Amino acid sequence: DVGRREFNPHPRASSRDGDSSEGASGGGRARHREEEDVVLVETTRPDGTTARIVYSTTAPVDVYELEKLCDDVGWPRRPVSKVQAALENSFCVASLRLEIAETGGSGGGGGGGGGG
Repeated sequence: DVGRREFNPHPRASSRDGDSSEGASGGGRARHREEEDVVLVETTRPDGTTARIVYSTTAPVDVYELEKLCDDVGWPRRPVSKVQAALENSFCVASLRLEIAETGGSGGGGGGGGGG
């Protein structure tokens, strides 16, 4: 199975995994267990590892990783507290991440996830 690394330094974000719906503080968004990540592309790399690009609407988004991504592409900084509030109160938050695993199946280092 492909190893995966998800950044989640905020304990509140982890409550999304098992709940079928969120309370008033979560913006009223429904989260269903049936939602699954979608593998958009899967390829075997020359070194024998398997790379996947995965689309998700359930994976937590780390605001600090998002801030770093914005810095890397030259976008202006936003207050982290406002970005966090925007994510928590959004109807839909989607992300893409790169997963890299050994083809042998024992898992491996996961890719980072950005999102937004």
